[in-house]
Amino acid sequence: MRLDKGEKGTNLALEFGISKQQISDIRKNKDKILKFTDNIVKQKSMKLANDERLDQALYTWFIQQRSTGTPISGLLLQEKAKHFSTQLNGESADLESFKASTGWLDKFKNQHGIRNLSIQGEKLSAAEETVEPFLQKLSKVIEERGLIPEQIYKLDETGLLWKCLLQRTLVSCREKSAPGLKKAKDRLTVLGCTNATGTHKLKPVLIGKSAKPRCFKNVNMDALPVIYKSQRNAWMNLEILPSGL
Repeated sequence: MRLDKGEKGTNLALEFGISKQQISDIRKNKDKILKFTDNIVKQKSMKLANDERLDQALYTWFIQQRSTGTPISGLLLQEKAKHFSTQLNGESADLESFKASTGWLDKFKNQHGIRNLSIQGEKLSAAEETVEPFLQKLSKVIEERGLIPEQIYKLDETGLLWKCLLQRTLVSCREKSAPGLKKAKDRLTVLGCTNATGTHKLKPVLIGKSAKPRCFKNVNMDALPVIYKSQRNAWMNLEILPSGL
């Protein structure tokens, strides 16, 4: 400290543009100031060390997963980052500030040249030419029968590929494309039905291939939030439709 070396407070005050009283206060609180700045340096060094370890662990994991073709989303990276943070630093209250935010994710991706690529470019398009005729026919039926919205129901089915992986993935700067893995075709069919106002929703129907799935062993089927039915291909057919509803 220059004051300890004999420099005059007046000269230092002129050099740094502060008052002689401030120089005097600094001299009196020398020990407190040094202790405070030392703690800041230690905390900053610890944080940088933790950030570097977390960054290295997460990027290593990311590269390992991509080497097997596993699709990785931004959300998955964020969750894995929080997991590694806990593993590296523990669950102390001081570390709760790490939230793996969107801003942190963007910084991580930019630092490592990670970008988002589509695994598959197939797109489905609706047959728009059939929409208008259907709407006209529906309006005519509603008018002729004097139906109100509560009496109009919409029923539709959808396939649930419950083992299917993501269609997009984050990739490293070394990857020029994102070749995908063979798609798992394990599927269920889900049937939903509700009226136009949403005030009456029928219990969903879930259709699987197995008549007695192992996961439902010792389960009260009537207590399930869905009506379970089975069909050889897990498809909807006329036999299931009346009994399912």
